[in-house]
Amino acid sequence: MGRHGLVIPLCILAAGLIAAGATGDSKDRFTARQRNYWAFQPVRRSETPAVKRQDWVRNPIDSFILAKLEAKDLGPSPEAGKI
Repeated sequence: MGRHGLVIPLCILAAGLIAAGATGDSKDRFTARQRNYWAFQPVRRSETPAVKRQDWVRNPIDSFILAKLEAKDLGPSPEAGKI
């Protein structure tokens, strides 16, 4: 997608939100149950999980992936060679 590839979809989204009345104070437009939805929650940093093969981890995202693999008694595939 090019540099301006998101302009039209974002304009359509904005127009839909305006048409649906999603402007201004959202607390007046949503119920307490709707405000509990995950998309309305503030972003928070998660603790990176502890893993057995710490040598495989290059960044925090790797810890999350490896933790899921280790929970299923799996491990990462060998690193691919360069072409």
